[in-house]
Amino acid sequence: MRLQNLDDEHWSREKVDKKLKKIMDKNTALVIETSKKYKVSLRLGAYILSISRIRKKARKELNEDHCYDSNRRFLY
Repeated sequence: MRLQNLDDEHWSREKVDKKLKKIMDKNTALVIETSKKYKVSLRLGAYILSISRIRKKARKELNEDHCYDSNRRFLY
């Protein structure tokens, strides 16, 4: 993992597996929740979740004045 190299840390396989399991469990639950919300397959739920994350990140990084039209509708 990149963090290990940046901080000169070395994690055991068990620690890496534990951290990865936590991330996977959280994101699996989010995919299931999204697929139920939109009544779509898990695959489409994962796509919807990923696109919403990209959109959220883009909104944060772009200057807010450039993100909206004159009616305050989001452009991106």
